[in-house]
Amino acid sequence: MTHKTIFKFLFFALTASYLLASCDKDYNEIGINIIGDDHFGFEKDNSKSVVAFSQATGAVQSNNLLINSLGIYNNPIFGKTKATFVSQLQMAVPNFQFDSTLSPTGAIVLDSVSLSIPYFSKRTAISTTGVGTYALDSISGNSAMNLKVYQLGFYLNDFEAPSLNTSPKYYTDNTSIFKTGIVLNDDADPKQNVSFEPSSKEYIILKRENTLEFSTPKVAESRQTPRMTLNLNKAKFQQLIINAPTGKLVNNNTFKEYFRGLYFEVDDAADGRLLKLDFSKGSITLYYKEYSGLKENPANPTGPKIPITFDHDNNASTAEIPRLILKSYVLNMFGNTVNIVQQTNSANYSSKIANGAPNPSIGDSRLYVKGGAEGSVALIDLFGKDLYGDDGLTGAPNKVADELDIMRKNNWLINEANIVFTIDNNALGTAVQEPERVYLFDATNKQPLIDYYKDVISNASNPKNIKPVYGGILKRKTIATSGRGIEYKFRITNHIKNLVKFKDSTNVRLGLTVTEFVGNIANAKMKNGVNVSFPIVNTANKIFDKIPASSVVNNLGTILYGNNIPFGPIDGDYGKKIKLEIYYTKPKN
Repeated sequence: MTHKTIFKFLFFALTASYLLASCDKDYNEIGINIIGDDHFGFEKDNSKSVVAFSQATGAVQSNNLLINSLGIYNNPIFGKTKATFVSQLQMAVPNFQFDSTLSPTGAIVLDSVSLSIPYFSKRTAISTTGVGTYALDSISGNSAMNLKVYQLGFYLNDFEAPSLNTSPKYYTDNTSIFKTGIVLNDDADPKQNVSFEPSSKEYIILKRENTLEFSTPKVAESRQTPRMTLNLNKAKFQQLIINAPTGKLVNNNTFKEYFRGLYFEVDDAADGRLLKLDFSKGSITLYYKEYSGLKENPANPTGPKIPITFDHDNNASTAEIPRLILKSYVLNMFGNTVNIVQQTNSANYSSKIANGAPNPSIGDSRLYVKGGAEGSVALIDLFGKDLYGDDGLTGAPNKVADELDIMRKNNWLINEANIVFTIDNNALGTAVQEPERVYLFDATNKQPLIDYYKDVISNASNPKNIKPVYGGILKRKTIATSGRGIEYKFRITNHIKNLVKFKDSTNVRLGLTVTEFVGNIANAKMKNGVNVSFPIVNTANKIFDKIPASSVVNNLGTILYGNNIPFGPIDGDYGKKIKLEIYYTKPKN
């Protein structure tokens, strides 16, 4: 065989292999290019069964969440939320030695104590002089807050007795956690406590000279994003930190036993305001004064040392201008945290999610989806019941929904699949703040769907809007953010494709929740799990006991059209019911 013949043989062999591989390619990857092919017909189907119902969650696990709520929010549809937050503290430098010999009085005296917690914000503009303009995010309501910060009186354990190898679970309804002592944010300025309001202004740290006075003119040493900044009681921190008993600051484990943390709460207000914060980025800074150094006293060489003095140019001198410097010590808001939430649901909302209200067999006409404590999720079953065998028309039940059996038998090739939830604007009204995003997940296995992982699109400017193809982002009537919502839509192409293509794929129950950040896929345990029937395959009740942790943080809610709506005009309520849209091709006979 010549080299030319060998080359031709290899070329045709490789070409044939490529074509065979292409035939087995995923049709979803090929997309609409196959439409109009002589051997395939292109179809849209929205007739498949969807049964959805609201399920109450009750109290939920709320320790060590990535984001936490603080404040009060009155929702005219769902009820009143009051959120309290507690957190341990950790020393940035354990076993730190405060050197009182360098203090002007021979003892460490605090100059000030400042608490700082950044808000979620986005810079919208910057001036020619470097001043930034910001818009705050994750805030509900607009009333001033009566904010109080206390010392935590309850020790948050790292491990659960008696095994000491599992972390304890604290729930939103925890009443054993308590505060102690005086109000720490007791500054004379009411904006620091009884009339606190979050500000969108950037936080400026002014430059200081060596004498501790501000420079003249006052100039910015650094600019920070908007944040909660509170002046805390100096005398209390002098007692607790500067004058701490021996051994209490030796390491952070001992310190957390000694100073158990902070307790944040907001007293009731007419309408309230609720903040969502990443408290782990917060800190307390203790500022104190010291001389820059000491020297031997010429008049008394064997006696106490005296401060080194400097002239106006900071050169060592005999001029009596002792140089004071400002030093600081930092306590970070690290360690165990708990969000305690007192939820008072409205009578109407309570009746929709009360025990016995959910109907897994026929579904609900409206889906009440609300985050936070005592909230609710929507549970969703696809493709109807299992009455027959493998062909979906005859034989004994086979633990597979009949509609799915028929799709498999007819070799449907899935191009795209979406599930669409329409908002009931009449029931929700115009005064309710709508959640910007909801999250669809595998409620059977408490994990994301495959389409969630397939969408790798990020968004550096708005991290909450990652994975836009997977969806769940609020679609509004108008582009303006003030426009009322219309729907939430998810693309679940790969999920449906796998169900049809692979007979060993399980038709899991889906769940829908409000979410604060779709990138967080951790789960939170419900304090009391519920047995929910699963009529789609006529199996025993399923325990539903976990929800996405990010829904615990977001206390907003929405009302969606369900499936159990009487037939009527397509432009009425019937046309707004939950939809499963499947675009597919099937071989022609």
